[in-house]
Amino acid sequence: TGSIGQHINFHGGIFQYRYRPEGPFSFDLTASAGYNGINFGAGAKYSFDVDTVSAMVRPEATIRLGSWGRVLLGSELEITYTNADVTSDTSLTETCDQPFLTERGTLEHYHALLYGELELRPLEQLTITAGLRAGHEEIEPHFVIEPRFWVGIRPHETTEIELALGLHHQSPELE
Repeated sequence: TGSIGQHINFHGGIFQYRYRPEGPFSFDLTASAGYNGINFGAGAKYSFDVDTVSAMVRPEATIRLGSWGRVLLGSELEITYTNADVTSDTSLTETCDQPFLTERGTLEHYHALLYGELELRPLEQLTITAGLRAGHEEIEPHFVIEPRFWVGIRPHETTEIELALGLHHQSPELE
């Protein structure tokens, strides 16, 4: 017999600076940093500890095109460091002859991307947005290009309907 326990920590902070002068230009800067810790144990048979530290910065510039649209340009850089320790009792399996298996691993990765959007409002009730994101992932090195398209219709002041199409990816998790 044994006991089961878990503990999850999330600590983080975000800083956002917005510059909105008179005229068509504005600028946003977002920076964040965080720590996540997950600990799980089932007696002496199994334990799982994962610690992740991350930092991200995202500058964005917007150019307003009068009442009929806007252009948004931005970039993002995120750096993540993950450390994992896993210990499990393998004596009940036939595939391993060692009573305990311990795995430790670290994973450092970053992603960097650029993005842009063109939003048009030909009518007060209609918004059409086309966007493109292009970036690089280091964890499985590859370059991605992701086109996106949105249409928003506002039939009433309290109701909005949106349709979005495009490509999106998510970085693989630590295995």
